[in-house]
Amino acid sequence: LVRSRGLGDVYKRQPLIHSRFERLDDCARLVARVGAVIGPLFDCASLLHIYPLRIAASELEDALVRLQSAGFLASAYVGHSYRFAHAAYHEAIYESIPPAQRTELHGQVAAYLESRPQVNPLAWYGQLAFHYRRSQDRQRALLYTRRAGEYAAARFANAEAIRYFGQALALADEQAGQERWELLAAREALYDLIAQVEQQRADLEAMDRIAESLESAQLRALTRLRWGMYFARLRDHSRALGAVREAVKWSRQVGDLSTETRALLDWGYLLLNQGDFPRAADRFGRVLNLIPETASDSRSQRVRAEALHGEGTVAFLLCDYPAAQASFQRAAAIRRAHADWGGEAYSLNNLGRVAFARGDYETAQGYYQQALNLWSQVGSWHGQMGATHNLGTVAYALGDYATAQDLFDCNLTASRSVGDPNGEALALANLGMAYTAQRDYATAREHCTGALALFRRSGDKNRVGETLTYLAEALEGLGDTAGADAAHREALTIRLEIGQQAPANDNRAGLARLALIRDDLSTAQTQAETTLAWLADNDPTGIENPLLVYHTLANVLEKMGKREQAQEMQQRAYCLLMSRAQAISDPERCHSYLYEISLHREILKDAGARSTNIVGQSLQ
Repeated sequence: LVRSRGLGDVYKRQPLIHSRFERLDDCARLVARVGAVIGPLFDCASLLHIYPLRIAASELEDALVRLQSAGFLASAYVGHSYRFAHAAYHEAIYESIPPAQRTELHGQVAAYLESRPQVNPLAWYGQLAFHYRRSQDRQRALLYTRRAGEYAAARFANAEAIRYFGQALALADEQAGQERWELLAAREALYDLIAQVEQQRADLEAMDRIAESLESAQLRALTRLRWGMYFARLRDHSRALGAVREAVKWSRQVGDLSTETRALLDWGYLLLNQGDFPRAADRFGRVLNLIPETASDSRSQRVRAEALHGEGTVAFLLCDYPAAQASFQRAAAIRRAHADWGGEAYSLNNLGRVAFARGDYETAQGYYQQALNLWSQVGSWHGQMGATHNLGTVAYALGDYATAQDLFDCNLTASRSVGDPNGEALALANLGMAYTAQRDYATAREHCTGALALFRRSGDKNRVGETLTYLAEALEGLGDTAGADAAHREALTIRLEIGQQAPANDNRAGLARLALIRDDLSTAQTQAETTLAWLADNDPTGIENPLLVYHTLANVLEKMGKREQAQEMQQRAYCLLMSRAQAISDPERCHSYLYEISLHREILKDAGARSTNIVGQSLQ
């Protein structure tokens, strides 16, 4: 506040500043004016080079001393540099320079800077752009403003990059369609990265107008590609698919392999989100066929990495975890080798999902944290939200429901603030899961219902099946067996339809539990026998909650009088629980995992492991 008042007082004394300045000698005034053009901070070497008259270094030093004595300058303590003692002094002296002379001096400063070595490229580009703009050299101002934006974007200084690209657009000729499109595309990609949806749409619409006016098939293809990404972010899969199909059409028309492969990748991911795994795998396979493994350029290798990542995601959703892990590892290695930090984060994140699905929660947490660090480094809002969500699922799996709920709540608030329906739906679904674990079934039902509506709207069958399962568990807790039964049956139908055989057993087990509640042993037996037949040919990999499935099977078999088989299921549940506990290195977290989760306490009880001594022996 004191500084603000002081600055205000100085600005009010502008006439006094001019009066004092005019009392200086001609040499001191010219030195101050040249310094004012260079900027609020300048060094003697620059001043001597740009000074428009012949002057000895000693004369220049004397003039600088006089300006210090008069209170206009102060030593900057950075090399042989000076700064204006007040912003008002800098402004007043700069404004005292005749416009023509000012323009000429800015041109001289720009030419001098251009000849010097680059110490800080971003600052260097920015200074060049500023001085060329003030010297009215629009072309060179545009050149360096664009370079400043590109340099900032490459170093994830997203706000600075957006500002520079905006300045470049203001400088670009309205008739320079190609260049304006490229600047808009660069800024649109940054808006996408930081989830500024409205600004992103405005840039896409401008890119569309330019592509149409130029009648450029290539620009049409590239713009359609970006629209596909935009609609995918909003979970509008129908419009996203339409956009990528158009991108493929336009890119093939001009033989643009780069855009075609990018469009095929996006097409694959859209199909994957809709649960059409065979067609998604086909699109990823096409990309790998179009780009040979021996391709030497970085861009081609990055595209191969994305296709491998897509194949891994298909394998993961079909519960083929060894194949998924191999694909993600290959993708991560390529991305790391080509400094694609954002892409590597996606691969690490999905390696975490594989570890989580196998019950190795600490390894999963390590991968998620690495992904979060990389996404934070590149400034990816969507990535950071995804990693935060996954860290919440680890906390949930370990029985730390309070931490899980906090992380999911954080994601919900952030997703709503930027209008991200996918993030909102995911946060709502997982909050429902967390509330069910804490026996707040009514709140769980409310959150799951909200998530389900959003996932249905987007057509994400995988998430619909998952959320219906969470909703069924909440309804079961509320005693609404009919509603829970309907939710499990719908989830079972969807999962079988999209080829998710393993997680379908979670729903069969749920139907069996509900049948037992209704004393419908026949239905419980039918569901249990189907699951037992599946387990006879498969390990429990891919079942979302195999401990609950084993526990449910044991209860059904017990009711059927098959005591020996029931004990076998109890033993399987116990062994799986203990193997997962062994992978938790922190004793406190391990204890919490075993004793804070009600299902785990039931499994320990059924197995007869009531004392910590027995549990401790099993863990050794």
